[in-house]
Amino acid sequence: MAKSREEKIRDRLFPGVLTFNRKLGGFTTVPIILRRLQFLFSARAWQVYTYVLMRTGEAGVAWLTYQEVAHDLDFRSVAKLKVYFEELVRNGWLLHRSSSAKEYFIAPDPHTVLESLHVAGRIPGDRRDGIDELLDLLDRPTLGANPSNKEDVAEGHARPAGSEDKAGGIPVG
Repeated sequence: MAKSREEKIRDRLFPGVLTFNRKLGGFTTVPIILRRLQFLFSARAWQVYTYVLMRTGEAGVAWLTYQEVAHDLDFRSVAKLKVYFEELVRNGWLLHRSSSAKEYFIAPDPHTVLESLHVAGRIPGDRRDGIDELLDLLDRPTLGANPSNKEDVAEGHARPAGSEDKAGGIPVG
């Protein structure tokens, strides 16, 4: 079997370096679109978000206690940690439920969150080209296909009347 481009680069630039075997499990994937969306997170919110992603299973659900997360991420205060969870929930990156002294989280598809943030006008115009390029490669609808930022409205592109940001309940129409 022919080697992939990535394998050829690894063999040429990093000969003999062992990496973890992805076929054995024990790793978590992060949706590639997040590569272009990290600017939407503070450093600590990104740390909490990716921690939750690493805790999810096949169904996408993670359960934990705030004390456990605070310990694992070296937060000195559970109250300060909760601020980042609340931010992630408010912006739609996580959904949250409590049950039996545990916190349950699910991370919705980041494409859905991106669309909500875009409709709310929270994706800067200078970021859209890079995001659209990646969305196009992923065969997903681009942001340009559904314009909604203020400059789009100024250019005559209409937003759906009365639409609202599901991530924060902000009316945008």
